[in-house]
Amino acid sequence: MNYKTVYRNKTIYICEYLEDGLTKSGRALRMKCPLGMMDDCRMYLNNRVCIRRRVKEMLLYWVYAKCAGYSFEKTLSASGQPVGMVMAMIPGVLVYKIWKYKYLD
Repeated sequence: MNYKTVYRNKTIYICEYLEDGLTKSGRALRMKCPLGMMDDCRMYLNNRVCIRRRVKEMLLYWVYAKCAGYSFEKTLSASGQPVGMVMAMIPGVLVYKIWKYKYLD
């Protein structure tokens, strides 16, 4: 995944914040699409990504795997990073429990 990125120091779009917009409901929408989000997280689970970002994505991977109803074993095998995923399991499941009641119930 080698991409060239161009940064522009120019305003592209100005908009107003909507109380019921994507910013407020984004997390709930992502939790309702767990397989897509797991796939997104999986892109960052390699050694070319800094360790801090990888840990964050492993944690999020657990959140979305729980939303998808994945078992412990299925989550580990689907991630492709079983060692790191075991370390991220407890915090990931805790975040899932908090977010579940906040965004899905």
